[in-house]
Amino acid sequence: MRQQELLKILKSKGFERFTTFMALVGTSAAYIQAFKIFYLGCATAVSLSATAIGLSSSSCWLLYGISRRIQPLILSNIIGVIGGTLVIIGILYYS
Repeated sequence: MRQQELLKILKSKGFERFTTFMALVGTSAAYIQAFKIFYLGCATAVSLSATAIGLSSSSCWLLYGISRRIQPLILSNIIGVIGGTLVIIGILYYS
């Protein structure tokens, strides 16, 4: 594939929709962890520091997305911030 063809694909609306979808899926992983913590009532194997790093990263990307008005970053990182916050609440409550 030539460079011009690749750039055309990367700049397409379809690719933008795909990357937005994948960002939402990726940041939704925290909800699986939060559900497991609250369902089992146990957070002993979940790292608070790793979750805090992930939450910090999502928060920074959210602020960047807002400052640049980049919709995929805003949407996915709102999901990420809420999910990370739920996991941290679960860790603190059940640890």
